[in-house]
Amino acid sequence: MKKVIFIFAIILTALTSCEKEEIIVSETSKPQNKEILTFATQEEFEETLAKVNAMSKEERLAWEKEQGFKSF
Repeated sequence: MKKVIFIFAIILTALTSCEKEEIIVSETSKPQNKEILTFATQEEFEETLAKVNAMSKEERLAWEKEQGFKSF
């Protein structure tokens, strides 16, 4: 019984002593790596996806080159 209490106390101590790090994301910040296409919102992503899906292959390649990112 003492072992169970001891293990429980160790787990409880470990859980309560960990501090959570707060990460703040700013939507206005621009990524420094322009090789990756990024979006500020989900709606912006969906609009761009619809626009790209409606393009022909030649239009899409020209758009990718204009945006300056590497497409996979």
